[in-house]
Amino acid sequence: MNKARQVPNKQLEELQAKYEGQVQQCSDLSNRFDATEKDLKQTSELLANTENELRQCKYSLKERDFIISEQKKAAEHESDENALRENHYQPPYTEHPIDEPSVARNNHGLTPETSDGNNTQVLTSTTPRRSTRQKNAP
Repeated sequence: MNKARQVPNKQLEELQAKYEGQVQQCSDLSNRFDATEKDLKQTSELLANTENELRQCKYSLKERDFIISEQKKAAEHESDENALRENHYQPPYTEHPIDEPSVARNNHGLTPETSDGNNTQVLTSTTPRRSTRQKNAP
């Protein structure tokens, strides 16, 4: 009978060892699963933060691109205006004697002169006047 009892005890011990091994393996897998789950949560949070930073960077880049394009438009507009000013530039009025070649003239060949006391400008011709009187024939 001793042998008959030893076989079930031996089987029981083997089953008990297998069970304890499975419990240990399950515990190890649970710990690994918890660690992996924790890492996944951290990775998800990091990914969400990175995506948010990426959105902010894209917005900042779009904003900078817009500002740069507006500055370029303004610079082009200013250069167009400068070109127009250069093409239609009239030097400021000066108080030079008429005989000097550096006398400023407007579009009609007239130069400004300041009249006495009023500080008003009177335009005078720089071209010689033609006489409107007819010469008396002899």
